[in-house]
Amino acid sequence: MKVLAIMGSPRKGESYKIMQLIQERLQQKEDVVFDSVLLRDYNLGQCTGCHLCIFKEGHKCPLNNDRELIEMKMKEADGIILISPLYSQHVTALMKNFIDQLSYLWHRPRYFGKKAMVVATGGAMFKVTLNFMEETVKRWGYHVTNKIGIPHLDALNDSFKEKTLAKLNQEVDAFYTSIKNGKQPVPNFGDVMWFEMWKGNSIAMKKAHPADYEYWNQMGWIDGSYYYPTHISLWKKLLLRLIGSMGSSYMKKMYKDY
Repeated sequence: MKVLAIMGSPRKGESYKIMQLIQERLQQKEDVVFDSVLLRDYNLGQCTGCHLCIFKEGHKCPLNNDRELIEMKMKEADGIILISPLYSQHVTALMKNFIDQLSYLWHRPRYFGKKAMVVATGGAMFKVTLNFMEETVKRWGYHVTNKIGIPHLDALNDSFKEKTLAKLNQEVDAFYTSIKNGKQPVPNFGDVMWFEMWKGNSIAMKKAHPADYEYWNQMGWIDGSYYYPTHISLWKKLLLRLIGSMGSSYMKKMYKDY
């Protein structure tokens, strides 16, 4: 089992120490190979929002940087852990820039069957940051099984520090178990609606965004009901068809190429 941690702090501070604690916990399991990416040590450059990764596939990014090296590690790993300290109640610039450079994965997700855990560190008020990282990796295809915010450990009294570390170990163990059982989540209505929305978008924008259509067609999703085999009830299919028709009409009014 391979686990990859991607750490967004520019320093080897609290987030790095938390990553080490997670590594120690996971490596107590005999079958875990742990790897880490400290984004500060990689040549990523700055995303310019040129959209070439969306229009012409991910490798068309003009930055010629280390993004593909990290993506290769993600592909090889059974699970990933995103770790970021809170900077102004959000992820760091390093983490946000990395996420921006993977924008095409919202259009062409590819990490189904893999698990993810997200970790935020800092003073408190973790909800926005954790939700952002969770939503991001979910749209890449990962099943997010665990998320946790870790306050400044050195500032905690002994009792609360002990409880916090116990909670961290509990989340790490649950993450490990989720990778071990390999089960795919049963999609809820919102998940299936998301799939239908992007399928409709790839068809409608076939000429403007050919990379999307080609990928969806190659994956068999154009004629499918979801990203992977699962049961979708008839009433859900009918309701989704109605919502999709309404959404398509709205988009045609809004965009000239839709």
